[in-house]
Amino acid sequence: MTDRALTDRLAAIKGLLWPDESPKQRQKRLRILRVAHQQFLTRGYRKASIQEIATGSGVSKGSIYLYFNSKAELLFQVLAFESEAYIEQLLLVLERQDAPIEQLRQFLDLGLKQHNERSLAQAHRWQLLLQEITRSCIRTGHSGTDESDEQS
Repeated sequence: MTDRALTDRLAAIKGLLWPDESPKQRQKRLRILRVAHQQFLTRGYRKASIQEIATGSGVSKGSIYLYFNSKAELLFQVLAFESEAYIEQLLLVLERQDAPIEQLRQFLDLGLKQHNERSLAQAHRWQLLLQEITRSCIRTGHSGTDESDEQS
């Protein structure tokens, strides 16, 4: 992926994450994203509670839904939030224009750091979260499929 592609991807993520809003609203959104990240990471999608996220963020449960339409949307925004930080770090490495071997070392360091940190984007956690979302959507009827599709 080129730095242009990374820059375009970062712009798209920022557009998704950060709509036009006041600094106070931005700080509230950021608090919600950080607390939701911890909840999804430690409890999983199904067991994470919007009420606990609201309490941890210092907002009402209803306020969460002013920022995010659903729990699933909140999860996707948390994943975008993680991606934003990672892409920004990658772009910093590219901007330095170090020798290729040094850039490679820095990219590997970033990859290891991302893997070692508690990240929702880790492949096994991502797969588990998608499975939980699928089951939840099937149970609540928010899917175009029925339960027999899940077993295939």
